[in-house]
Amino acid sequence: MKKILCALLFFPLCVLAAPVSTQQTDVVIIGAGVAGLSAALAAKDRGVSVIVVEKSAMPGGVALLASGGISAAPTGPQAARHIDDSVALMYEETMKTGEGDNDGDLVHVLCAQSAGALSWLMGLGADLNDVGVLDNTQKPRAHRPTQGVEVGPEIVRALYAQCVRRQIDFRFMTEVSAITKTR
Repeated sequence: MKKILCALLFFPLCVLAAPVSTQQTDVVIIGAGVAGLSAALAAKDRGVSVIVVEKSAMPGGVALLASGGISAAPTGPQAARHIDDSVALMYEETMKTGEGDNDGDLVHVLCAQSAGALSWLMGLGADLNDVGVLDNTQKPRAHRPTQGVEVGPEIVRALYAQCVRRQIDFRFMTEVSAITKTR
């Protein structure tokens, strides 16, 4: 009886263990969070082969927990609501919120590129048309889905849908043990 019980406990581990394989590709992206999905799209759009390796069963990572909104200014959704906002005001408020711990140069890049990043995500199909106020801001600039869906899952949905549309190769429930560079 003990041998059978041990065999039953061990059997699922054998089934879940994936065989080691060798695969060639131009780019390997480890992680299918927002950064990994974005990198996969950028690489694929440049005509290279891409494999995304993700240890979880689905894409998203911690972005699936994001609920507030994406701060960006000035944007189309703001203009549609006659919200007069600027990169300068976003910068000022972001620096104030950081209480002096922010790197001013990086905050400037974040603010200056925020509207373009939001536009890119919306162009990929993300619904980020609702605009609300977050703490410590004078202007509504937190962009989020109009149907009350949390922002993180909406961004992941749009990015992953575009990856699937471009036939990017995903390996879920997979861990990388070694990568060999051949060039």
